Amino acid sequence: GLRDAFPERTYYLDEDSWQILMADYYDAEGNLARYGEAHGIAHSQVPAFLPAMEITYDLTDGRYVASGLDNQHGPPVFGKPMKPEEFAPETLLRKGRRQ
Repeated sequence: GLRDAFPERTYYLDEDSWQILMADYYDAEGNLARYGEAHGIAHSQVPAFLPAMEITYDLTDGRYVASGLDNQHGPPVFGKPMKPEEFAPETLLRKGRRQ
């Protein structure tokens, strides 16, 4: 009895990184209802191209959401040794709720 709010989507991939950089979301009538874009940063020391922020525009309601803004954080640390307990469900829940 459930249906997808956006039954049709079109993804636009970056040919070098295979990251989805843009997406069109169509409603049940086939009208463009939302548009999303991801802005990435190339980390040459790894090398990796990773999303830095994402913006989704709701074209039917005239609003947008920007997520992943990380300008208050330091640069990512690559190659950091990890311990198995850092992947325990309670640890992940605690880190996931930190803002």
